[in-house]
Parts: sequence; structure tokens; C-alpha cells
Amino acid sequence: MPILRDPQPPPPCDVLIIESTYGDRLHEDNREKRKAVVKDLVEHAIRYKSKIVVPAFSVGRTQDLIMRMKELIKDGEVSPIPIFIDSPLALKAMKVFQQHPECYDEETYRTFTSQGDIFASKYIHFISTATDSKLLNRRKDPCVIISASGMCEGGRVVHHLKNTIEDEANVVVLVGWQAEHTLGRKLAEEWGTVPIFGVPTTRRARVVRLNGYSAHADRNDLLAYVRAIQPYPRKVFVVHGEERQSLAFGMTLQTEFPGMEVEVPKPESIYQI
Repeated sequence: MPILRDPQPPPPCDVLIIESTYGDRLHEDNREKRKAVVKDLVEHAIRYKSKIVVPAFSVGRTQDLIMRMKELIKDGEVSPIPIFIDSPLALKAMKVFQQHPECYDEETYRTFTSQGDIFASKYIHFISTATDSKLLNRRKDPCVIISASGMCEGGRVVHHLKNTIEDEANVVVLVGWQAEHTLGRKLAEEWGTVPIFGVPTTRRARVVRLNGYSAHADRNDLLAYVRAIQPYPRKVFVVHGEERQSLAFGMTLQTEFPGMEVEVPKPESIYQI
């Protein structure tokens, strides 16, 4: 994970509550393949003078994406094109990151101390006002727009989607989990028509999923976390996932750790610990 230090091994515990967002699947772990996809998208945008719209959560995900894009450009893997961060909350979160370099990993800290602002670059632009956000819709040159919310259920990204998804030259890149019934999930499932502001809207834009950039751990990462707890917890509650993912990860834990009590709570359940 870029920017922040890697987490320390978890301490022993009797009861563990663990998420399961990706409890039934693995992320794409081939970094070179992900880089190739991003390179293809940027080249596509340059060729067709189109927009790449990235719905992303303002805290954490947006900052990670900026760093990853900077790395690709620095390594010569991707040509620099304008990147617009259109989220007032992301801008506020950015200032918090900038004020706490003691939380950075070693590489990021070196960059911060040698180059100054880790989020700054001539091709990165931060949008704060609604007026400037609307002006992005008039741009005719290729660009990347990173905007909240991550599941496309509110915020400025919905306006950007409204103005871009009917054009087949544009691309929507989904980098995080899309919950059931959200606009993001409908885009992930590549619906031909999606509701935007209550109006059925034809989707012609290409949709690309890059789950390898998700902040949520996949099945193997979750298992590694549990394995790192010594001795193993006597009981584990599997939460924060849709039913299929939670049940699948619960079964994985029971197989991996015979004798461990694994519970997938039902809504409004009460447990005594």
C-alpha cells in the first residue's frame, strides 16, 4: 500500500471481528498487468480525446490513486495527461496526509523530504468550487477525473457520469467495491441503461474494473491476517460483506482453522462475549 506504513502484526485476542468484502475472491496481483491496463486507458483517452472518470472515496483511495498515477508517469509507463481531483473532502483529507509525514512508509517519506508535497505535480489539479467542477464538462482534451463518491451514489461524480457515459469514447474506471443496488454496481454489471438523477440514461462508455487497487483485502490477505494472530482467536465474527462473500469466507476459516468457532451474524443479532 502506498503512502502509509505497513501494519504491524495483530496482537493475540480471544474474539476477532473481521470484514469480508472480498471474502470469496482474489485481487489481480499482477502489478505489470495493472500497469498495462492503465497505460492502455491513457493511450485510449489521448487517441480519442476522451475522459477517464474514476469514482473514488475521498479519504484514502483518492490519495493512493494519485500516488500510483505519479509512479506510472515517473517510470515512463504512462504519458502525463491532466488529472483533476474533484472533491472538496478529498482536498481536506489531503491536507491531513500532508501534516503527518511520520505516518508515511519509508519510500513516501523520502519523497516528501526530498521533493516536498507528495501530491503535487504540474499535471495534477485540485477542484474546489462547483463552478470549476462544471467547467470540466466543457473540456475537449483527454483527462482523468477522480471524484467522489466511490459507489456513484452522490457527490460530483454523478454529474460527471451524466455528462460522459453516453459517449463511447469515454471510460469509467471502478477501483473499489460496488455495493448491491448502487449506481456503481449497475455500471460494474455493465447495464445498458442506468438511472442518473432518476432519469434512465444510455451507457455507451466503456467500463473497466480494477479491483487490484481496492483498499479492501482479498480472501488470501484476510486469511494471512488471521494466521498472524498467535495463538489463534477462539471465535471469529465475519461481518462487513454481502451474504455470499461473508458465508464463503466463514467456510474458508472453518476449513483452515478446525475447532475455531466462526459466526456470520444475522441482522439485529445479539451476542454475549
